[in-house]
Amino acid sequence: MPIILVPKDIISNDTQAFIKQFNITKTYVIGDTDIISESVTKQFPNPERITGATKYDRNINIINRFSADFNGENVLIATGNNYADALAGSAYAAKTNSPIVLVGNILSSSTRTYLNSNSSGKTVCILGGEGAVSSSIFNDSSNRRYQQSATKEFTNPLLKLGDTKEKHALVFGSSDNDMYQSASEAEANMIKISIDVWQLNASGEKQAAQRTLTVNKAVADVVKTVFKEIFEGQDKFPIYSVQGYAWRPDNTSEHKWGLAIDINPNENYMITSGGVIVAGSFWDPANSLYSIPEKGNVVTTFNKYGFTWGGNAWKSSNDYMHFSYLGK
Repeated sequence: MPIILVPKDIISNDTQAFIKQFNITKTYVIGDTDIISESVTKQFPNPERITGATKYDRNINIINRFSADFNGENVLIATGNNYADALAGSAYAAKTNSPIVLVGNILSSSTRTYLNSNSSGKTVCILGGEGAVSSSIFNDSSNRRYQQSATKEFTNPLLKLGDTKEKHALVFGSSDNDMYQSASEAEANMIKISIDVWQLNASGEKQAAQRTLTVNKAVADVVKTVFKEIFEGQDKFPIYSVQGYAWRPDNTSEHKWGLAIDINPNENYMITSGGVIVAGSFWDPANSLYSIPEKGNVVTTFNKYGFTWGGNAWKSSNDYMHFSYLGK
């Protein structure tokens, strides 16, 4: 089921063409008329509006509307204060037929009621750490039933570092499927995305710019989220070069699957444990703004979304430019 984003009071020609092209016969409109006007709603086929007094109430009403489709063993919980964790977990939720329940700093009454009624016998996976979803919101006596019935897990398999069967299934369709065997097969699964970055102008000042990047369709939204957080982060790390997909004969290269990203290669070299430089010229975060700091926003953000940094991942080499979804 596609998700179509629209302004409150207008529907674009592209959206109208999309509806006709894919012969959409049923529409679910999320929010009341203060969010999407009735005039826009009427332009969609067979619309059904799902509302709620708050975004948390709407979230529960959406889950209840499609409850027959949630037959998995998990309930996923994510912060409703931003979309990144819920977005990253959405693919796993779809794979496991699990609802994503949004929470704030406290549990709304509708959220508390849902969890108390639907978590028994299921594993509750909290997407994000304590800073995103505080365990304190589950500690008051009104949530006692929920506490006793649920098991909390803090790691989404799609966000773990390295290769997991869930990651493999997300990218290649099944954990048993082979990886792409030809450039034509790989390219059919790639998509070009635009990302916002910081760059240095002739005076050495940072200014906003855009770069394009080709990645696997399965991780495109996550990659866009990673670069959005890097762009909005306090480091304002400058990026003059970024490369994703490239078909290579080496069967260990994730670039050929659209799952690896190289940033500023000259200032973030790849060097073997024996001191042989394979690519790039140096790595010197203390003196070069283009070198990626180990503790900086770039590494921590990629790690947060399941990408391994080649700068500290392997004993055989250090590839400071390299981030990979399967850790290769």
